[in-house]
Amino acid sequence: MPDMLVRLYALPDPAPYDARAAASGIAVRRMEAWDRDIVRRFVREQFSDNWAAEVEFAFSNGHPITGFVAVKDGDIIGFAAYECSRRGFFGPTGVREDLRNSGAGALLLMRCLESMREMGYAYAIIGGVGRPRSTRRCVAPRSSRAAIPACTRRSTPRPGRRPRVSSAPSSTRLPCYHGA
Repeated sequence: MPDMLVRLYALPDPAPYDARAAASGIAVRRMEAWDRDIVRRFVREQFSDNWAAEVEFAFSNGHPITGFVAVKDGDIIGFAAYECSRRGFFGPTGVREDLRNSGAGALLLMRCLESMREMGYAYAIIGGVGRPRSTRRCVAPRSSRAAIPACTRRSTPRPGRRPRVSSAPSSTRLPCYHGA
């Protein structure tokens, strides 16, 4: 799965995501200290033990807690965290399967990216993007070009090889060091 680099200074307006989630009866809020056990249980039951262990770090980074939850009718239906596995990384994130495409995932993503921008980051890395097209559509509408696919292969060139450059427009070009 590819990584994605997001320009936090060029994020789109989150109002349409707020409206879509609200129309579905979903509210997104920052995780609180008392959410630790219920969020961990939700992530373990809906996704995996590995993600549950990773989201635990969102509560360990100090204040503010580096994660958000989506709530519908008093129940947690989704989560998103950042700065868990690496500095500047978004994720893990997930929404209960029966409520996917409700707008909760997009709003969780936007809240995390906005928080990362408030922390002073200019870019965020979304590691292992499972649905790159929908993620790019959310963070980078056609007019903004806020998302750049990042090279996921070898980070340094092999001896005797020159880096290949992506075919993206020159303003978004990143070197890729994989051999031809």
